[in-house]
Amino acid sequence: MVSSPLKSLWQASLGLLVPAVVLVVWQVVGSMPHMAGILPTPLQVVAGWNTWMFGTAGMGLNPYSGTWLSNVQYSSMLWRRALPWRRSWACPLGCSLGGVACSCTWSTP
Repeated sequence: MVSSPLKSLWQASLGLLVPAVVLVVWQVVGSMPHMAGILPTPLQVVAGWNTWMFGTAGMGLNPYSGTWLSNVQYSSMLWRRALPWRRSWACPLGCSLGGVACSCTWSTP
């Protein structure tokens, strides 16, 4: 039987080793000539995410290039703008719906 500290060290090393092996296998399989266009490699995925998040925005061949940060900024602005309005109607609406549910249970025979 393996002692507890060694067992936890073994599990931690497996927790790091298994994802690394999966990434290496994914890279090797995706780099094969017959897999081009079917399975992107991890490096191609990272490059695509980088272009989508931080690329130059514009209406070139890829209209979504560099739009991630602007979309996050716009969504957070909408969320901040709607927060007071949501607070003003969410509490009364929740209380009234809760009251309806209570009145239904009280009034049913």
